[in-house]
Amino acid sequence: MAMEKFKPHLLMILVQICYTSLYFITEASFSHGMNPHVYVTYRNIVGGIVMLPFAYFLERKKRPKLTMALLLEFFVLSLMGVSLTLNMYFVSLNFTSPTFIASMLNTIAALTFVLAVILSWPTSKDIDLRSMSSMILYRWCQSLGTFMLIKTTEQSLALNSSEQTIRLLNKHDIEFYKSHYKFLHIGMVQIAFKPLTLKGLPETFLAALRDTRNLNFRQSLMGSIESTVAYGPIYFNAQPNLQLSLTNSNILDALTLNVKTHGYNYAVGSELICLSYRIYYKLLVTLNPRFFKYGRLEIVNVEDPRGIAKIIGTLVSLAGVMIMTLYKGAILKNLWHPIIYIHQGNNVVKEDWVKGSILTIASCITWAIWYIMQAYTLKRYPAQLSLTTWVSFVGAAQSAFYTVIVQHKRAAWTIGFNIDFWSTIYGGIVISGLVGYIQLWCTEQKGPVFVTMFNPLSTILVALLAYFVFGEKLYMGSIIGAIIVIVGFYLLLWGKEDPKSERKDEEKCCTTRKELHHEDNMMQKFTSDANPKDSKKPKQ
Repeated sequence: MAMEKFKPHLLMILVQICYTSLYFITEASFSHGMNPHVYVTYRNIVGGIVMLPFAYFLERKKRPKLTMALLLEFFVLSLMGVSLTLNMYFVSLNFTSPTFIASMLNTIAALTFVLAVILSWPTSKDIDLRSMSSMILYRWCQSLGTFMLIKTTEQSLALNSSEQTIRLLNKHDIEFYKSHYKFLHIGMVQIAFKPLTLKGLPETFLAALRDTRNLNFRQSLMGSIESTVAYGPIYFNAQPNLQLSLTNSNILDALTLNVKTHGYNYAVGSELICLSYRIYYKLLVTLNPRFFKYGRLEIVNVEDPRGIAKIIGTLVSLAGVMIMTLYKGAILKNLWHPIIYIHQGNNVVKEDWVKGSILTIASCITWAIWYIMQAYTLKRYPAQLSLTTWVSFVGAAQSAFYTVIVQHKRAAWTIGFNIDFWSTIYGGIVISGLVGYIQLWCTEQKGPVFVTMFNPLSTILVALLAYFVFGEKLYMGSIIGAIIVIVGFYLLLWGKEDPKSERKDEEKCCTTRKELHHEDNMMQKFTSDANPKDSKKPKQ
């Protein structure tokens, strides 16, 4: 049990060790003359080939059906996590150093937080920092367009009691939609009461279309009618304009019909009144700002110490980034010769701290977006191996397309049996394959924040190896900035990890369910009291 509990922690430590090795292997390969864009392309092709058989056989039953919406998500996920991010990331290695890049990666958590606040959409009219909900993916999804499917649900039921509550949403359909779409928008509901006799029935009935999630009975009404079926069918339309998040646990209670008939003596074995309804609705892929409260990523409470820690941690991390970028400082002299020497070839780019910093920060921003995006994609496509394979192949295709545009020399695509070959194999099998799968698994188990919290370990390992083993130059500005970034990172992490607030949210959710259940019981009692004679009649 103890081993199972700390399994994600041990796996993430292994991930950071693998990343530490990657810095120096790729630096040696680029110094040897390998093109970074070609490296990213080959690495992801190798990773996809390695993961393909495992994904195909191990997740054959688990893998959801592919849709255009999912393929679009794979494309954007590959762009954020592979082609765009890695190309900027490895090009920046030519302009800076492994220690600098490893230190900058600690800002991913802070950048994620800043982006979430910048792209936030308030959930109420009062813009209050104490309850600010933000969704980092909204504008990205909005720029890709809205994918939707218009559907119609039709069903006929026989009324068999004097009062009845009917759920108009189908549980089987809702469960299927959850794996393909994010929101359901109900535009119109049509309801008909039809007597199954030639002349009709002199019966009066009361029908109320309700959203029973609402605790207030009057506010829950979306339409009502009181009439008879003496002269034929009665038709009744309602346009609730109701938008629902498919992640809402009480979504089936959002559209219910309360029916109560008066004065009708049911004959034994007869079903003379038929209820038919039709629902017109749209299924949406993109996110709607009105419902960000169901998927909020960041909550800032300026009256709580943890909320203050989020803000201070973010500012401290960004201050560390500014120091590392703008202030190099004195060089720390190495008192002994390097144990391992990395040969600097003719294709080495001259060190440019500002240009390298800009590329590194840009890659950290896209990497932060990728961490959040994969958490959402895994909810709709819970097959880590298959997702890793898709991202590798799609990312390789994107990178190859870009490389063909910027690199016109065919010789750049040729690699020998040397450090270029081994760096590609290591990056493909270990990083794109094994590490990519581990990160997806840990993201699903613990969340994206847990995955980023181990980045400082790689920073420390890279700095120690760079200075003591490879004899690389260390600047005082990089050391000071890295320490400040790590301090800010863990301040932000402490602000994010709040078990008390999680327990409060769970208790609040349970309380809401109890209140909804209590309200339904009160409604049934209210309708029974309205006509005690009917309620005492035995059901035929």
